[in-house]
Amino acid sequence: MTKIFGDYDQAGLDAEYDNRAKVPNTLAMLTSFAERSADTRKSMTGHLGIAFGSDAEETLDIFLPTKSSG
Repeated sequence: MTKIFGDYDQAGLDAEYDNRAKVPNTLAMLTSFAERSADTRKSMTGHLGIAFGSDAEETLDIFLPTKSSG
């Protein structure tokens, strides 16, 4: 075994970073997150894709607070 970080070899380190293998129902959770995000974007007013850097991935979606009915 060749240690590459702490007491981990490459296989052990890869296993530590493989959260999909560690977390049960990962796909169902990710699907739920995507569905809930889509619902939120439909139901709330916001500003989508606001750049905060020069890279195309450096964007934010900003949702405005809603008034409580209570």
